[in-house]
Amino acid sequence: MRYTRVAIIAILLLVFSSVYGQTTLTLNDCINLALKNNLDIKVQGFNPKIAQKTINIERASFDKNLVLKSNLAGADSPTTEDLSIGISQKLYWGTNYNIELKSQRQKESSPSYQSDLSLSLT
Repeated sequence: MRYTRVAIIAILLLVFSSVYGQTTLTLNDCINLALKNNLDIKVQGFNPKIAQKTINIERASFDKNLVLKSNLAGADSPTTEDLSIGISQKLYWGTNYNIELKSQRQKESSPSYQSDLSLSLT
């Protein structure tokens, strides 16, 4: 009985090895196959793209900002109109600048206008 099992296993091994054959791989083939199927290496391949996105996000803090403000003041009908427009930006060395043009109009018996241009560095 024992010899029969050994004989059956030996015959099956011979049949399957001849049907499927053997593949010979060179060392380079083995290395390339291992690298191709390594998930850690595939994940590390995304790191340069993630780093570039992070750099773009950080650079966005140095973009210019356009500021537009409007204000109407008065009880029933506005007697004062304020309008300002400006540009601000954070520079690479840490300085912030703000250029702003303010205009104010008083609606009274004799209307008056006042404008100011300002530059601030912080």
